[in-house]
Amino acid sequence: MKHKFYISLGSNEGDRFYNIITSVLKLRRFFNIVGFSSVYLTQPWRMEGRNFLNICLLLSTEYDPFEVLRICQNVERELGRRHKGRPYRSRTIDIDILLWQGITVKSSELVIPHPLMKERDFVNIPLKELFSLGYTNMGYEIRINGDMEVKKVVDKEALRID
Repeated sequence: MKHKFYISLGSNEGDRFYNIITSVLKLRRFFNIVGFSSVYLTQPWRMEGRNFLNICLLLSTEYDPFEVLRICQNVERELGRRHKGRPYRSRTIDIDILLWQGITVKSSELVIPHPLMKERDFVNIPLKELFSLGYTNMGYEIRINGDMEVKKVVDKEALRID
């Protein structure tokens, strides 16, 4: 059975656009890309550092959420991610599972829906774009906080990743 889920990707270290696109291409080996947002430039959240590039994807898979988590963590490591968790630090790539159709997960390894997504405009603005295109909101209600600048820098029409 195919499961649909949303992820966000962010990069503020090295060649950020390359890191985003390379991660998407690696993830595409395991998952079907159903939809994707534009790429956004955002201020760092709860940390100092360079601005991030962010994108959200809607994917489908036969894998369960914990297998998806492991695949995402492997992609992060392949792109040079060294630290996870707090305190937040600059990173070549950060991949978060946001929503999963029809389920919630609460474990020490994984929480779905992502527990901080309501606070993050760099997640909610790309998700809002996807929802406006007719993709399922999985029961999630977007709330834009407006407390940080989130600027579209590469329109989804310019990307060839699906």
